[in-house]
Amino acid sequence: MYKRLTTWALAFLFSVSLFGCATLKEYKPKSKEEAAIKNVLVTFMDSAKKGDVQGVSPLLHDDFKAPVGRERKVLSKNEYLEALPQRAAEHPPITMSEPQMNIKGDRADVKCSVTRGNWHGQLVFHLIRDHGKWLITSWEY
Repeated sequence: MYKRLTTWALAFLFSVSLFGCATLKEYKPKSKEEAAIKNVLVTFMDSAKKGDVQGVSPLLHDDFKAPVGRERKVLSKNEYLEALPQRAAEHPPITMSEPQMNIKGDRADVKCSVTRGNWHGQLVFHLIRDHGKWLITSWEY
């Protein structure tokens, strides 16, 4: 009984903390770099959930490689874009919390809490500024 009550209490607190947080779209950037990075990530998330290859492609660096799925299979940019429409149709969209951005020169790491369906976790995007434009190089979860 005590174990079940504790589990319910923790689940409730987690839900309150998750829904009480600002989202990526609500985040107020502290600099021009943060604003540019936020724009890339919001555009990426909006385009990816629709399976919009033309919307996602210019946001990914040519050397992009990132894990996808439970098996965390690492896909290249072309492999990811090829799989995107089907993945968007089969998976619920991701909800992202307010990001924690760490920008050093032309590199940035952006950490967010994420929810997809009943899965909760951390996602860290890695970006690089290439010719003045922020691009996603990879992510980890």
